[in-house]
Order: sequence, then structure tokens, then C-alpha cells
Amino acid sequence: MTTAPPTAPSTALVEELRHARQLAEEAHRDTARIMQCLEALARPVETPEAVLAAGLEAMADAFEADLACLVRSGSAGSADVPRDVAAFTRGFPHDGPQPLPDLPGALATPHGLLAPAASWSAGADGGRLVVDGVEVLAGVRLAPVPEDPTKGSVLLLRHHDAPFTTSEVQVLSSLAERLLSAARGAENRRRTEVLARAGERLGAHRTPLSSEVAEILGDLTGSTWSGVVELDDDGAAALAGGSGTRLAAESGWPSRRGAAEAGADLAQVLLVHDAAVGPGSLLQGAPVRSVLRVPVLVDGAPKALLYALHTDPGAFSPAVVDAVCTLAGSTANALESFRLHAELQRSAHDLHVLHGLHGPHLPRRSAALDPLTGLADRALLLEELERRLAQPGRPGHVGVLFCDLDGFKSVNDHHGHDAGDQLLQRVAHRMAAALRPDDLLARVSGDEFVVVVDGLPSAALVATVGERLLRVVGQPVDVVGASGRRASVTVGGCFGGALVTRGGPAEQPTEPPTGTASERAAAALRDAEAAMSEAKRAGGHRVRLFDADAAVAAQRMSALDADLARALREESLEVHYQPVWDLVEDRATGVEALVRWRHETQGWISPEVFVPLAERSGAVVALGSLVLRRACSDLVGWGPVAAGARLSVNASPVELRRPEYAAGVLAVLADHGLASSRLVVEVTEGLPLGGPEVEQLQLLRRAGVRVVVDDFGVSHSDLARLKSLPVDGLKIDRSLVSGLSTSPDAHPLDSGLVEAILVLARAGRLSVVAEGLETADERAVLVSLGCRHAQGWLTGRPVPAFEVPAVLSRGGAA
Repeated sequence: MTTAPPTAPSTALVEELRHARQLAEEAHRDTARIMQCLEALARPVETPEAVLAAGLEAMADAFEADLACLVRSGSAGSADVPRDVAAFTRGFPHDGPQPLPDLPGALATPHGLLAPAASWSAGADGGRLVVDGVEVLAGVRLAPVPEDPTKGSVLLLRHHDAPFTTSEVQVLSSLAERLLSAARGAENRRRTEVLARAGERLGAHRTPLSSEVAEILGDLTGSTWSGVVELDDDGAAALAGGSGTRLAAESGWPSRRGAAEAGADLAQVLLVHDAAVGPGSLLQGAPVRSVLRVPVLVDGAPKALLYALHTDPGAFSPAVVDAVCTLAGSTANALESFRLHAELQRSAHDLHVLHGLHGPHLPRRSAALDPLTGLADRALLLEELERRLAQPGRPGHVGVLFCDLDGFKSVNDHHGHDAGDQLLQRVAHRMAAALRPDDLLARVSGDEFVVVVDGLPSAALVATVGERLLRVVGQPVDVVGASGRRASVTVGGCFGGALVTRGGPAEQPTEPPTGTASERAAAALRDAEAAMSEAKRAGGHRVRLFDADAAVAAQRMSALDADLARALREESLEVHYQPVWDLVEDRATGVEALVRWRHETQGWISPEVFVPLAERSGAVVALGSLVLRRACSDLVGWGPVAAGARLSVNASPVELRRPEYAAGVLAVLADHGLASSRLVVEVTEGLPLGGPEVEQLQLLRRAGVRVVVDDFGVSHSDLARLKSLPVDGLKIDRSLVSGLSTSPDAHPLDSGLVEAILVLARAGRLSVVAEGLETADERAVLVSLGCRHAQGWLTGRPVPAFEVPAVLSRGGAA
């Protein structure tokens, strides 16, 4: 009996099954490799170097690579000079950084950006690669962030001739991104710890410019050499301290030479990713590739320079630069504190001599009570705190809690100041009832309270008292508004706590008490307020104890606040513009004005940092006015190419609460000869429906200005509010746009949420702009859903004003 040959359909089925089995085996193998590498990355390690070493080891083992390393590349130079340096090597004969030979094909560093992932094989390329005398036949280079030279890339090499497959490259690309992210996370943790220790160490020294600061700088940057250079009033420089490997450039440097030899403007940060092709006259003859110099500014003038040098190119990331700027600020504050302390000591001495007094008992002004709540005021608070701190024999320590109410201004705005006063009285009564008879409660300003709790054995009990008061503050309060109507209002609070010791160190890490009781009382109040500010920045409605992080953050934010005020006075902030793109006609229909701040020492400061700072200080009013005036002037200056373009500006709730906001906007438009229909005002989703903000928006709309809700879909998302808000359109938040895909594996809710917003907008006759468009896949999904307008890096990044005419006149996606 003979068997019939297989038919064509059965042969095709067998082939499909074989292919499916092959894919399943590859998927299983890739999954096993991924788990092996992820397990290595999940092991607890303390340093970024350990993270990189463990990750490279696991990736090399899982993917049968003979050599693995992190590669940092310097700037493109002459073709015969290698620019690639291997660090954190695995499988190389010698440990530590070492230059690589010229890499062939896709593994080479081009005169531009690396590809995110590229593989190479000797057979396909025809090139030849020899590392330490051994020929390499296959390799892959993975650069998850190709535009950042400080991130580095992962290089895996094989001595055998099996090329890396497309599937392997995809998996390795994801693993490399996780590896570098984990290493950067370890770096951030190390920097946080170093800055915390630095705050304590600098606060305890009279002369902070020393080798100790150089050691802190070295720990912060991981540099080969770090040092502190002092500058005198004549501009001469002298090395105050150095740490790390002795470099050839260190001998005799700077030898009190003119400060101009140290680089360009000494008041600016200097960052060189590859000293071999950049400025570096001080480093001739030294194997230095990366240079970081950050000034220590006092009253705007450089008093010292912090130097970090590294033998690797691209060794100092933006996060490192930011951390060193924070250290420079702390050093400057220490210098200024030392100067003020010396002046205070001299003044106190002169006053004692003048009055014939001996000891700390100087006259005090009489204290009073707060007339609204009957609580102690600031003067009585400080007097009582001083008294308690001057009793070294009493057991335990003194806890201080600083409270700021969340949402109090909203109560004033919506229900009137009488209702606000009732709220303060009720909150004060409830807080007092939750304290012991010997504890002190004071009201130090509008909605700020301070609690002094005596006899505490540890800082943990300060937090316990704060949590109890936080619950009390958050309970609803019945008030009677200006119209006579009763309302139930609820506010939250932020508490910052500090533990102050009388005669010995407290349980938390702190120095024994120094200074007079008056000085320590003022410092305790300042520390508690700094901790409260950190709690507010962390999201509010929480208790935060004072630590070195809070001190550093408070110092930095205070300095930024002053710098921002100066930048506003000098109108030195910049306005960039991002196009609003018509996806159907493939052209720009308008631009959004975005404020940018290039700090004189810290470089670009994120709007996510300085805009909330401006809102808290009230400077956002001047900021919004500056952006509107600058943007209107630019729109006129662009001429005919911008004739049909709309201009979008953002309006803060702080601005909208001002009764003159709408009139001011219309006046600026009139001054520039612009029709009101050319302007779009973007507002946040959670505006109160009955407040003055809505009144200002109604005035703008009546005049022809369009109003849209920014970042729609992630805040209140109360769809019924859209019926009451006077708006003309929505901007879909970037978090809903990111990840949209035409792939059949895409989650249906990704496009479903966007589609639901579009249906809602059509029903309400609202325009829609999708934010955060970054990929062609996202664009295809938006067009298929009927979303016509979008913003994002795919269609155009924010650009300075002089580049806008070219953006408005071109067609086609960026």
C-alpha cells in the first residue's frame, strides 16, 4: 500500500506550523533572557557602578556575548582619532576605562547622532574589528537616548560568527534602556545622600571652602579629580582644596594666575563633554576628557569655582550638573551665613558694651495675642520658644510644627472674608483642643499656625502630633457666607516639623545646640517652615520632618525665587512657540506661547519648577503679562506669513482671580492692533464654577477671545462641568495620546478614551487639539478617529520667535 504525496495545502500548513513553532521557541528564549537580566537588575546594589557591572554581566551571559561594556563617546573629531571609550567592561583583559579601536559599520560613532540600536557582522559589512588581539565577528550597539552624550551606549561583541538577530536587538534595546535607567536611578540616590550629608557638614563649618568641599564634589560627580578654587577681589585664583587622582594639570594650577585663564565668563557654568576638542587650556598634557566648572555666587559675583574633571568623555549628565549647582548654592549660603554671623556677633558685642550688659539678656518688645483667634502671635511664640530652649535641665526635647492651610484662599474667594475668618477660628479651636495644656499654639500669619510641643523624646513623636493635627484640620467646617447662606467647607493642611534639643543631642542626627536660645528659636521656626514647604511641594496634605534635603531644597527654592523676580524685572525670560498642526492639510494653523528661563548659572530651568514657584509668590501675574505682551509683539512682527495664525497663551488661576485680568488682555491686543479672535486663552480643568475666574473668561469670550481647557482628561474630568464652563475647545492631555498604536495588540482603551472625548466635543461643538504627538503611529490613529489638530514633537518642537515664520510657511510633518 502506497502513501499519497502531501498536497500543496498540507505542505503550506506544515510550513506555517514549523514557522509558528520557531517563533514560539524564539519568544520563549527571549523571555528567559529577559527574566535573567531583570533578575540581575533587581538585586539590591548600592552604587551605579555595581548596577552597570551586574547588568552587563547578565546581558553578556544571556546573549552569548564575549565582550560587553558601556561606551561613552566624545565629540566628533578627526577620523584617525578614536573617540569611543569603554567603561565598566566585562570580558576585557584589563579593568577600567580603555579606548576602543575604530569601530566598523553601524557600531561606529557617526558625525551626528547614534541610531537607537544597530547590529553589525563581519560577513555582512566586510569590515574587520580586532579587540585586544582577538577578532570580533558580530556586535550590537544600543543607545536608548542617542541625543544625550552623557547617557552612553551598551556594546556587546561576539568572537563567534553568529550575528545578532532582529529579535535579539529588540530585546537588548529594551534591556539597555532599563540598565541605563537603573544606573541613573542609583546615581540619583547617591547624589541625594551626598547632598543631605553636605548640608549638615557645610552648616557645621566656619570656612566651607576647603578640601572637604572637594571631597563632597568628588562623591557627587564620581570625577577623577575635583577641586575648589577661591577667587579674590582682584580676580586672582588659588587652589583651596583638591580630591582624587593627582592629574598633571594639578601641579602648579592655578598658581594664582588671572582668573580669565580658567575659561570664559566665570559667573557661568562651564561644561565640556570632550576636552580633546573643546576649551581646556588648563588641562594640556592631562588625560582629561570631561570638564565641569560651577561658580559659587555671592551677591551675583563668583567667590569660588567648583571643578570636576574626568578621564571619560560625556561623564557629567544634566542631573550631575544640577546637583553641583545645588552644592554651589549651599556653599554660597554657608559663606553668606558665616559673614552674617560674624556681623551679628560684632553688633551684639557693641550693643553689650554700649548698655553695660553681660550675657544674652537683651531687651525684648512686649508680646501680644492674635485678635482674631486669641492665640499667641509670632512675638509671643518666639519668646516662649526661647524660654523653653533655655531650660537645659528639663527632660526631653522641644518639637516645633509649622502648618499652612490648603484651600483657604478658595474659601475666601467663594464665600467671602467673613467665612474665611470663621474657618480660621474653628480650625484654631479644634487644634487647641487636640493639644496638651502645656503645648503652645500660635497664629503667625493669615492661614499659618505654629505649635510648640515640649518634653518629646524623639522626632517620631513630632510627626505623630502632626498627623493628629492634620486629621483635625481636614474635618468639614460650617460657615456663613457673605450672602447669608450656610456652607460646609473643607480645607487640608501641610505640616513641617523640627525637633530642637536643649542641652544634648536629640535622637535624630543633629549637632549639640549652638548659639543663644533666641538664635536657636528662630532657626527652629525656619527649619519647620522649610519642612512644611517640602510637604507642600510633595503634593500637600501631609507631614514632613525637617532634614538636610529640606534645607537644601529650601535654600535652592529661595534663591530661585529671588532670581526669578530679578529675571522678571529685567524681562530676560524667553518665549518659545510650538505649532498647532492641522493633520489633514498638513500645515500649522497657530502657535502656543511657552515661557522659557535660561538661568545665568543653572542653564534651562523647567517651567514645571519655576511656574509653580511664581504662582506661590504671586509673580505669575507679571510672568503672564510678560508672555502675552512678548507674544503679541512677535505675532505682529512675523508679518503676512502669520496672517491667519492664532496665538495661544496659558492663564493661571491666580491671574484669572484678578478682576482686571480680562480688561488687561484686551488692552494688550488693542495696543498691538490684533483682533481678539486671534487669541486663544488656555485654562486648567479644575476652575471653580462660581468664582471670579469664570467671570473673567466670560468677559474674554464676549469680546471674541477663544477659551480652551488645557490637559483635559487627567484632572477633575467631571464631564458635567463642561456645560457650565465658558469654553470653546479642549486639549487632550498628552498621557492619553502617548502610546496610541495601529497595532492589533494595542489596548482598546488607548484609542477608546480619545474617541470618547472627541464624541463629547462634537456634541458640545468644541474644538479639539491632541497634545504630545510624537510618532507617526499616533498621528495615524488620531486622523482615523477624526481628530484634526495636534501638537507635539512630531509636527514641531517649541522654537524661538525668529524660527516661527519658517514653521508657519512650511508643510509636512517635522
